[in-house]
Amino acid sequence: MFAALPAFPSAASVESTVGQMEQVVAPPSVAGGKYLSATAIRVFPERARFEIPAPLSIDLKAPGTYSKASQVPAPGLAPIATGTLVNSHLIHAAGGSSQVPLDGTVTF
Repeated sequence: MFAALPAFPSAASVESTVGQMEQVVAPPSVAGGKYLSATAIRVFPERARFEIPAPLSIDLKAPGTYSKASQVPAPGLAPIATGTLVNSHLIHAAGGSSQVPLDGTVTF
């Protein structure tokens, strides 16, 4: 699951990680199986102070814990206005041929 949330002044970076979540420096690429881990979910900064070029509907409109798909608010309920500056992070989990469940929490 991926979420792009507006960057709030007090929460523009990763504050903590728990469990198998691991904060890392952005790799050159995650495409094509180049950044696999059977033991970690990785989070890293994607873009800083990116200006939204057009209204953008987002899937997650509020901080919280979403452990079931039925808990996720419907898309489009919280548009980010044109011109808003946001910071985004990528949460990446790819274990290659491994089918081991991973569990972690990241706080922004």
